[in-house]
Amino acid sequence: MTADRGFADVELCDLLDSYRVEYVIRAKGTTKVQVAGEWRQLQTISFVTNSRRRNGPSKGHFLGHVQYCESDPHPLWVSLSRVKNEKGDWEVWYLISNRWQNAAQMAGEYARRFGCEQGFRDAKRLLGFADARIEDIHAWSRFFALFALALLILVSLAVAVQVARCGAILRDPEVTAGLLRRIASRRRGRYELSLINAMVKLLEQDSGLFFWLDAHCLLDLEASFSNVS
Repeated sequence: MTADRGFADVELCDLLDSYRVEYVIRAKGTTKVQVAGEWRQLQTISFVTNSRRRNGPSKGHFLGHVQYCESDPHPLWVSLSRVKNEKGDWEVWYLISNRWQNAAQMAGEYARRFGCEQGFRDAKRLLGFADARIEDIHAWSRFFALFALALLILVSLAVAVQVARCGAILRDPEVTAGLLRRIASRRRGRYELSLINAMVKLLEQDSGLFFWLDAHCLLDLEASFSNVS
């Protein structure tokens, strides 16, 4: 699991550990870690060498297994990596994890978060979840269940379509380019395209893609949540 700086607290780390979930989370530069017996803010720790690269995450600086968070110490693997943001400027990622990885591996794993984040934003906007204004918790839970089902259908359909087209795409670059043009026409420059966004746009152009779905169960949406496993 990967998460941004707002989630880098010890309480969440303990919860993920209890579920045996491996994670890489970006921490705030003001958080203190214990290095050589001294508590220091992450942003005050220097890189051992100039490890910048032109593209992608840098090798960075691996601090090792150290105590994280002075107010509630917790042993974690910690690393620092220099990376370029979307504007081409250098920034530093302070990363924590509950499993051993070197700095480059931790940065590479965390970098995958942005694709997931884009998909999450697209799902909220395109499926209407971000527009929901529901005060009753039971009604909200019911709506969330429907949203989760819609998301599951889209992902399942996208995987089915991808598998069906995979052979042709790998063998014929023109097929790949044509499929992408259907989704990305009139777009210029570099942009993020999530699986959810791509599938919704394809369905808007060709509703026949729904036939790729393979239904395995019948859902009783009138059932109470206490009877749903």
